[in-house]
Formats: sequence, C-alpha cells, structure tokens
Amino acid sequence: MSVRIPAVAQDLFTSDVPVIASYHDADGRIVSFPMWAEHDDGRFRFSTPQGSRKTSHLRRDPEVGLIFTDRVDPFRYLSVSGRVVDVHDDEDLATIDRLARRYIGSDYPDRDGAREVFVVQPSRVTFSSGDRG
Repeated sequence: MSVRIPAVAQDLFTSDVPVIASYHDADGRIVSFPMWAEHDDGRFRFSTPQGSRKTSHLRRDPEVGLIFTDRVDPFRYLSVSGRVVDVHDDEDLATIDRLARRYIGSDYPDRDGAREVFVVQPSRVTFSSGDRG
C-alpha cells in the first residue's frame, strides 16, 4: 500500500532535525530514540550498526514509527507508521555518510564496524500544521 506524503511536510524530513523512531522491544515495550533518516521514492531509510539491539528487534518485529518535528514549532510534525520492508548492507557506509553530511556537515566519523540500512514503507501518515500548545 502506498501512502502520500504531503508536499508541505517535505521540509521536515530534509532538515537536520533528528527523527524520533519507535519500535517494540522483545517484551513488547515501546522504545523510542532520536536518529537520522532520509526519504526516497516514498520510503524512509536509516542506517544502524550490524548486531545492535535495534537491528535484532526490527528483524523480529518490523513495525516502526517515525516522527519528524519542526525545529521552531514542535506541534508541526509528520508522523509515519510503517514496516521495515528491506534490510541490506550499508555498502561503503554510503547511506550513513549521506545522512551525516546533512546532519553534521561531514562524512560519518566512526569508520569501524559494518552497518545495515533499514527501509521503511509507510502505511499511515499524519501531518499536523502546528501552532498548538
């Protein structure tokens, strides 16, 4: 199923504000954390170290939530619910380097260790235009 990302929300996932990602751990608890993510061709991607807790939990339960907030008005946001539909090696750290250049202005500094790219297909998208508080 393909969902539409509102054009007025694109700045939220192209800025340098980290996304908040959430998933279920092995005990069913919700775990949330900030991370870097990108959007391409209707899907979202992020890179994470191979063998991390994130990778094992997302392989077990591929449901994920992402929330992108506006730096000035945090009540202006894009909320994405979706499912990991692909996992592949982050060859030559290309994905994490591309993200790092956007978020910190240079290639990813930690060159040790393999990374994996998780691709999320959105199934539900909610956009709030903000100014609530």
